[in-house]
Parts: sequence; structure tokens; C-alpha cells
Amino acid sequence: MKPELIWVHGWALGPGLWRRVLRLLPGFNNQLVDLGFFSRGTPLVAPTTPWVGIGHSLGFLWLLEQCQRGTLPMERCLGLVSINGFARFSRAPDLASAVHPRILRAMAARCRDEPEALLQDFRQKAGMPADLGPVPLVGLDRERLLEGLRWLEGWDRRAWLARWDRPLLVLAGGADAIVSADHTRALFADHPVADRHWLAAGGHMLPLTHPAWCGEHLRVFLERGLASSGMEAGAG
Repeated sequence: MKPELIWVHGWALGPGLWRRVLRLLPGFNNQLVDLGFFSRGTPLVAPTTPWVGIGHSLGFLWLLEQCQRGTLPMERCLGLVSINGFARFSRAPDLASAVHPRILRAMAARCRDEPEALLQDFRQKAGMPADLGPVPLVGLDRERLLEGLRWLEGWDRRAWLARWDRPLLVLAGGADAIVSADHTRALFADHPVADRHWLAAGGHMLPLTHPAWCGEHLRVFLERGLASSGMEAGAG
């Protein structure tokens, strides 16, 4: 059997982020968590079988938060994947490359007054692919978006991640305008088990802009994890 894959999208996005990558990884049992920025959300269901957590941007930090809280059964976890992700987003005395809290507070103020305009600007800066056309903002939940901004400012799971000794895949973009290359290096460069891969021209929306690149690295990572765990990569 294959492990359950738990997919968590980033801020101001939804599970549709993963559509292009999922097509390249058939046969897995997928759980797509919806953080509720544009819907009522789909809560996490704790897996009862071996699992791998895959998070984009805030989604990776959210996964770490659930791991630390004990919401996810860590004894069954085969590995974690960060795509454009981080264990802390806001700047700290020992993380000068991160985003200054005043930027997040300015975003929060704008979210209260003109959330649609904020999200359009954010998506443009993040490099939302033009071929998707205008992304609808139907169902926008202003309070949930504000809560997500508070997570980005307040959550810090670096200490938990530093103790992580199982497989860890890190996919990052060298041209990411949201999570800078320096920010990514500060968080992952010295991690003893991190398998790091950079796409020099990649931005912040790697699952959308470069699904084949993400899918291939995920495929290799999952095959290695299955082999090391004694599971069969070819089983359905």
C-alpha cells in the first residue's frame, strides 16, 4: 500500500493549488486540507495509516503546528515536504531575512478595508500564472484571512523542525518574491536531513508554475521513503 498524502495550501489559496501536481502522482490516497480562506474549509482528519505531509508556504508551517500540537500521529509519519515553505515567516532577532511584522500588519489593515484588492496584489507578487486567468474571490472569508496573517506573524516552529530526523524534502524558488532565498537558506541550509532543491527561476507558486518539477521531486522522495519504510512503491 501507499501512504496517505496530506496536502495543505498556503495563505489566500485553496486546495485547487495542487491540481496540476496531483495528476502526476496517481494511486495515492490524498487528503486535501482546506484552510477555509474561500469556503467553510475542510478540517484535517488524523490519518490511521502511514502518511506524508506536503505543505506550500503557510501550509508547511500549519503542518508543523499540527505536528507540535499532536493533532497528527507522528509515529505514522514517513516524511514532510516544504514547497516555498518555512518554519517561521516573520522577522526575529535571529532571522533578519524574514518578513518584517509591520508588513503583515499593513496587510491586515488592508484586508479589513479592501480584501479583494489586497489579494489581487498578493497573487500578482507571488507569481500567479497568467494562464489561469483572473482568479475568483467568491466566498472570501475576511476573518479567516486575518487569522492566517496572525499565524504568519506569530507562529515559530523552528525548534520543533530542528529536532526532526526523518525524511524532509525542501523545494524552493530562487526568484521567490514572498519567501526570499536568504530566508529559505536561514531555515533549511543547516538542517541535517533536509533534501534541498532549488529552481533558479522559480517563484512562490511552484505547484502552479512548475508542477512537473515539483511532481518529479515528490515522486523520487516518496519512492525513497516507501523503500526505507518497507512499503511497496508500486502498490495501489
